[in-house]
Amino acid sequence: MGVTTYDAVLDLGQAAITTGTPLWCFLFVIIVSIVYIVVLIKTGIFIWRNKDDMGFEAFAEMARNATEKFNNFAESVGSKI
Repeated sequence: MGVTTYDAVLDLGQAAITTGTPLWCFLFVIIVSIVYIVVLIKTGIFIWRNKDDMGFEAFAEMARNATEKFNNFAESVGSKI
């Protein structure tokens, strides 16, 4: 721990201003939200079209496939980090 003087503490040359969340974070959230809404609409259309003969098995299979795709994506991102 170093000892500083009053002048060093009040020196404006050492002041740093950082911005908030970067723009790419906002864009990422918006894109993921749009993808989520599109998938939700497609799932709803699929369920509505096949409501008479679908049964629970088809919905469970569709949910399992979506979960596997998400897990594979998460693993590929995790391995790159």
